[in-house]
Amino acid sequence: MEPRRIRRRRSHRKKSTLFWMAALTLPFLFPHSTLGADVDVVFEGISILGSANQLKTNFLPGEEVRVTVRYRVLSRTGNPIYLRLRISGDGWHESPPRVPVSGLGSGIHMFVGLRAAPTAAPGKVSLLVDVVSAEDTVSLQGRRHAYLNVGCPDGLPTEWTAHLQVGASPRDMALTGDGRYLYVTSTEDRKVTVIDLETRAVLMEIEDPDMLGNPAGVAPAPDGIEMLVVDSALQAIHLIDQDHVLYDTIPLNPTGEFGVTSPGDLAVNPVRNEAYITDSRGPRIFILDLASREVRLASLFAPGLSAGVSPLQVMLDPGNQRFVYVLCGGFNEVIKVDVVTGNVLDFIQLRNLQDPSSLWPAWSMAVNQEEGEIYVVVNPGGFETTYPTIESRIFTLPKNWLGGPGRRDVMLGSSIWDLSVRQDNLVYGIDSFRGEILVIDLATGTEMVSCAIPVSTGGRYLRTDPAQNRLFVAGWLTGFADIVELTAPE
Repeated sequence: MEPRRIRRRRSHRKKSTLFWMAALTLPFLFPHSTLGADVDVVFEGISILGSANQLKTNFLPGEEVRVTVRYRVLSRTGNPIYLRLRISGDGWHESPPRVPVSGLGSGIHMFVGLRAAPTAAPGKVSLLVDVVSAEDTVSLQGRRHAYLNVGCPDGLPTEWTAHLQVGASPRDMALTGDGRYLYVTSTEDRKVTVIDLETRAVLMEIEDPDMLGNPAGVAPAPDGIEMLVVDSALQAIHLIDQDHVLYDTIPLNPTGEFGVTSPGDLAVNPVRNEAYITDSRGPRIFILDLASREVRLASLFAPGLSAGVSPLQVMLDPGNQRFVYVLCGGFNEVIKVDVVTGNVLDFIQLRNLQDPSSLWPAWSMAVNQEEGEIYVVVNPGGFETTYPTIESRIFTLPKNWLGGPGRRDVMLGSSIWDLSVRQDNLVYGIDSFRGEILVIDLATGTEMVSCAIPVSTGGRYLRTDPAQNRLFVAGWLTGFADIVELTAPE
């Protein structure tokens, strides 16, 4: 099957040849505005600032800006006059409250809290400032325009370069240490698919009915050469060498002393040479010493609270690899565990009877070290042929104090399953129903609708390549993997 390609959508980020934001005093550019003979006003400049006080020539959907207007009143009567700003773009507009203008001479006013609509499409935005009377009459000469580009961020993924068939119902995927290959596990087909990212093609399928039961979580080993694959059926971890050969297995419950277990998700700690594996059958995680092959358990019961039901996902704390975060679907909990002592350090339960949307099951989380936040997806939804009636929800939690202040919603989506954080201050989410990679601006907590990247419908897992400008989507039902390249705009 030929890889399907999506034509790249340009972001229309052409730069204006006039640096209109500078303070301009030329009379022929800013002539006087008059309301009859009652007032004579000169506009001396319009400037636009972003959140970091930098001058802006373009901004992003949902981004907040401040507009500063400098003017000079030459003459006036006692009649009240007002400064008015209007913003218009692609199907949206905003008009903040009018500002009274008093006295004569120079004046300056900053309009704050202005925000481009999250659905604003890339293109030009017009900012119109004028002077109006109490009756909203205005001289045509009193109008001054400035223009701003709405675009997508530099380096945003814009091109879908490969659509590959892999095992039915993919369970997890991970890059090899050198970033050359992508491993995709499939529990239903009992195989691991290896994708060569240089050729963007399936290299091989690892299948061994004698050694491979139900492959689940996958991650590179601490040495960056081998790969580790969790086997939920055999309660073990498989070792796969650089030639993609399954050559060894480490049992996680060799004597059955832990009772019935079902290992699932996997996180590898290269600093401590350990692997952490969720056990969906119990409120606990496995801690595997990869050198000695010794296994111990860390309970997810928080003191005085019933917690840790149905662990789904485990992730390292990027700032301190002594700690891991475990997402549990039973009560939509995020639990922080010290892997040295095995103790629960922090705990939050998202389910709140006063908030019906939080009662739906959690599915995935992502950790943002730069912002000190954790994002949790609740209610990923199904694969309905009609629009989902209950939308997914993303919660933001403060990483270092899960139970403390700062919990808020990022956004709602139709059928969000997985999230991934890159170092460009953006969060990417896979929306299964819409068949899109959503782009979420952390500064505003809103989805950049016009910057979404189309992929196959039914996507369930999303991964990023930290060394390359790439994203990967693994699909459910039909069993596919999409490769999306991040390309800088021209």
